[in-house]
Amino acid sequence: MIAHWLRLVDPSGWIAREQILGAEPESIVPPEFVVQYPDHANPPTLYLAIEKILEKGDLTQHDTLFLKGVFKNLLMNFIWFLKTQKGSTANSWYWRGGKANHTLPSGFDDYPRADTRSPLEEHVDLLCWVMLAANILDKIAKSIDVYDVSQFKMIEDALIRHLEDRHWNDEINSYCDYDGTSQQHIKHIGYLSLFPFLFGLIPVNSPRLGYVLDIMEDSKFLKSNFGLRSLSASDPLFETGENYWRGAIFININYLVLRGLYRYYSFGDGPYTQRSKNIYNTLRSKIINNVYKVYIQQNDFFEQYNPHTGAGQGQHPFTGWTSLIVLIMAEIY
Repeated sequence: MIAHWLRLVDPSGWIAREQILGAEPESIVPPEFVVQYPDHANPPTLYLAIEKILEKGDLTQHDTLFLKGVFKNLLMNFIWFLKTQKGSTANSWYWRGGKANHTLPSGFDDYPRADTRSPLEEHVDLLCWVMLAANILDKIAKSIDVYDVSQFKMIEDALIRHLEDRHWNDEINSYCDYDGTSQQHIKHIGYLSLFPFLFGLIPVNSPRLGYVLDIMEDSKFLKSNFGLRSLSASDPLFETGENYWRGAIFININYLVLRGLYRYYSFGDGPYTQRSKNIYNTLRSKIINNVYKVYIQQNDFFEQYNPHTGAGQGQHPFTGWTSLIVLIMAEIY
């Protein structure tokens, strides 16, 4: 399935964010999503699945053939990201296609960005996705011994410095987008604030890790009885507008949070290790219990869950990212 998806890459390296292959699927897609734009990206989540193959240990002949087969198209797409999604300053990144209150290419449709949209925005989530891609491309290249991999490490090193220098705000102790127009951080605490944590980009002994854990543990911010909210309960935009990524609980991001806790921060003897373990166990139990409870009561899986009651809401049946509950139960990250 991964190889097939990557074979849809355009000669430029672009992969359309909506793959509408034929009249039947086109008939159920909203008209505004049918036309695709070759400078609009989408989060490159397939890297997470490919990383699991690399972590198996000794690669089989089949694994090696697969990695060799997908490397070229992954590299084409990565180069496309470098060419089309770079921001206005060195090492900055900007999702093309944002309009007014929406940044559909990011996946976080109505999550708050800059008040006045412009190409001078710098998006912390996109920067982290590019870093993840560079890291995994580096691992693939080494595993199949087909490429000079120094460039990937150089990109990753430059971006981690930019992340810490540009996207941390001392006033709210959080990672943020940056607005080059006003030359200020876009100060909203929510899922975007967690992105460096999700991919293990924060050193285990960094005080900034402690602040990110605060966001998860404080009910004024993202903590709820049913999982982590998408936007801080204290944010002026909490549950406003169409209220999609402005408070509801999404299983895909909660899965990535658990993955971050489990893989990067719940082992060793760092200053936040035990706290990370506690947050992991508590959050995992909340999510499993609520998705199960809702399934029994509402007889379905849902796109998102209410941050006040835990009730399922949005599209249903929605196995999509909510099926990640099975991996959470099995602790497969």
